[in-house]
Amino acid sequence: MKVCHWLFASSLVLAIPSALLAQEEAAKKLVDNEVMNVMEITMKPGVKTEGKGHGNVAAYFLTDAKFKMTGEDGASKDYSFKAGDAAWFPAKNETAVNTGDSDFKLVAATIKKPGNPPPAGGDPHKVGPDIYKQILANDHVRVYEITFKPGAKIGMHAHPSHTAYILEGNKLHIAPEGQTGQDFDIAPGAAMFMD
Repeated sequence: MKVCHWLFASSLVLAIPSALLAQEEAAKKLVDNEVMNVMEITMKPGVKTEGKGHGNVAAYFLTDAKFKMTGEDGASKDYSFKAGDAAWFPAKNETAVNTGDSDFKLVAATIKKPGNPPPAGGDPHKVGPDIYKQILANDHVRVYEITFKPGAKIGMHAHPSHTAYILEGNKLHIAPEGQTGQDFDIAPGAAMFMD
């Protein structure tokens, strides 16, 4: 099983670009609760968003992507990402246009309010370094790609409030220390918020 996992700093505020949200066919809501919102966004070639601005955005690219972002001042920057890359886009008023030859898809998250801090326990990246691959880290967010090979186990660890997006599904058994635990059958494209 392969998972994209966001661990957020409690002071982070993220927002999806409002212009993308207006394109209902381009945005699929995966998680929306009082703590966070997670969207899967598809952008077709040549599509340009309106310059309504966006808050801080943490994105995980599901496909290769090429696009240009242009700010209110006219300054623009070209971006190119590979599937599996993660990026941080600070809040800014700008437009975006898909400059590639095909659709691109990404998952982005919005923090509405601080979630719960982690309970006592080990950092998952340190407890399971062969399972947790850190692909983005800054003062606001850590994004991991997590791969559980058949039979893989990880020791006790703890998370703050977080979201997991399932890249490749399978069965997963989660058992808190000293408890029976629970089995999950998780499909690709699903997202789970855990508090």
